[in-house]
Amino acid sequence: MVGISGGAESAVAAALLKSEGYQVQGLYLAQGMTPEASSSTVKTAAQQSGVGAGEQARKARCLRSDAETARRICAKIGIPLQVADVSDEFHDKVVDHLVHEAIQSRSMDPCVPCHSSIRLGWLARKADELGYRWIATGHYAQLAQDAITGLARLQRAVDAQADQSFLLWGLNQKVLSRLVLPLGGLSRGMVRKLADQFGIPVREPCDPASGVSCLGDDAAVIRLVESSTPAGLRVKGMTRTSEGKVVGSHLGLHRFRVGQKVGGLDLPTEGNKSYFVLGFDLKTHGLIVGPEEKLLAHEVLALGVNWIRPVDGLRPLRCSARIVPWQPDVACWVTPFENGTVHVRFDQPQRALSPGQAIVFSDADEILGGAWVES
Repeated sequence: MVGISGGAESAVAAALLKSEGYQVQGLYLAQGMTPEASSSTVKTAAQQSGVGAGEQARKARCLRSDAETARRICAKIGIPLQVADVSDEFHDKVVDHLVHEAIQSRSMDPCVPCHSSIRLGWLARKADELGYRWIATGHYAQLAQDAITGLARLQRAVDAQADQSFLLWGLNQKVLSRLVLPLGGLSRGMVRKLADQFGIPVREPCDPASGVSCLGDDAAVIRLVESSTPAGLRVKGMTRTSEGKVVGSHLGLHRFRVGQKVGGLDLPTEGNKSYFVLGFDLKTHGLIVGPEEKLLAHEVLALGVNWIRPVDGLRPLRCSARIVPWQPDVACWVTPFENGTVHVRFDQPQRALSPGQAIVFSDADEILGGAWVES
């Protein structure tokens, strides 16, 4: 059973598997966002942030839940398609969670729970229901089997620019052991050529590494939060430096993220120095700003760790870590504690670490697991 999104990647994955002789069934997950609603959301957000018409259109395509496109693709490939309504679960686990985190001034990338819990979770359950042994997606990632333990090993895609392995750190062995990833060994350019050969229309995918999720960019998410919560939860407050000097005001902490550049402050422009969001004072609804060098940190505490393969929990682990999706890998020491907690010490200081971010651990090309930054 192959998850069909309406984009070229999942379509090519299905076509490749069919060409290899597999019996392929497509599954489209309807998340409950209509093209009209999505386009309106993106258009308004784009107007607020000054985004051009071309970019509006691209993001509207990203947001669209287009079952008709999925049906046309499956008809072209010659495979049956089932449509599953996942709108309630998507709203509960992704949209509501994102809004809750934003109101608490926590960062959250909705792509991680969306891919691991919604897309792969539903695909596996539906495959069980219909009697399919294997499941497949169009993710750019690779899987290998450990020669000694027989456990699945999640690895980066051959095309480093297209790699999406960091989105799958929340999966367990039960899902990974039956997952097929036909595109992991291909470049994005080759996938486009194959789409053309199969006669599949190419739709530009939503790229998680761009910072634009299935819910839109920062401006669209702000609009979503404000339309989903009462004004009493979005309290105005004062903006002040880390030394306590009041330098302005704000319309709600949910409009900001750690590391964001802030303008219009009552501060001296010493050498055109810029100021950035350093953090939040939730008790006073204060926005804390300061120079960029104060955004750097050497360590974090993270919760809810998921190890794809077992690790030695009695000693620190030497590996690399990446804050999803923006920052590159950096060498670190990870010390596991009880209750799924880990302490991460980076060799080099990292910028704009914030509670709610996903942190992914890797060893060379293998994804070891991940967790959620707490402090």
